Amino acid sequence: MNFLNITTRFGPKLLGSVEPVPKGLALPLHLAPALIMLCWKMVESGLLTVT
Repeated sequence: MNFLNITTRFGPKLLGSVEPVPKGLALPLHLAPALIMLCWKMVESGLLTVT
């Protein structure tokens, strides 16, 4: 899966989109940068492939 795809598909949800999200699944805004960094580290280490 394309990294940009992941960002555009899940980014809005992770950043708190207007769609109703169950409270348990809602990701606090301050965790988003950490998640993005985690994804980036995965890309760098080759666990996640960028096409």
